[in-house]
Amino acid sequence: MIWKFIIVLATFAIILGGIVWHAHGYHIYTKTREEVVTVVNDDLFGVREERTWVESFKLGMLPDDASVTVVYRSYAFIISVSLTTIVVSSIMLRRRKHQ
Repeated sequence: MIWKFIIVLATFAIILGGIVWHAHGYHIYTKTREEVVTVVNDDLFGVREERTWVESFKLGMLPDDASVTVVYRSYAFIISVSLTTIVVSSIMLRRRKHQ
């Protein structure tokens, strides 16, 4: 029974991760900052744009850095861990049935 529960939990994690990834905009790379463009009307120079960066997290398919320490900040990590959990749980479930 525990292995079936773990499979359901891992499947739920994949679905929930996909929903979050969709809500954050289907980005390929995870983003930790978002660019904000402000249009400023200047009497002397006319219209110009000011760009600033605001701290915000946007989940992407891949991590934002090549470092191993930030791999967990990606949807690919959620998928790989969940699929590994499903495979191991399925193997353990089959072993239990054959005993």
